Amino acid sequence: TVNTTVGDTLTKTGNKVDAKEYLGITDKKVKDNIKSAEWVNGEPSTDVAGKRTYTAKVTFNDGSTAEEKVTFTVRPKKPTIETDLTGVAGVKGKEVVVNAGPGTAGST
Repeated sequence: TVNTTVGDTLTKTGNKVDAKEYLGITDKKVKDNIKSAEWVNGEPSTDVAGKRTYTAKVTFNDGSTAEEKVTFTVRPKKPTIETDLTGVAGVKGKEVVVNAGPGTAGST
């Protein structure tokens, strides 16, 4: 599982998200034998919060292939209070604007 936050930059090769960087393969021998890896069902994005699973097709140096599922969990950014609340403690009816940031359902 890859954990990231809305707006974070994913590692790219050229203009595509580098599938090889996000494979869960930890065995060095196997990793060194990977010729290439590419996303087969669209590439991951950090534009919107949520949990999504993508499939990477891995091609090894001997020509064999395998598919690996990679789950990306994209957390929303922390909300920020945009209203200056200095000196308004106890004031009823004061409108407060909270920015939940892009990529959060219901945000503008």
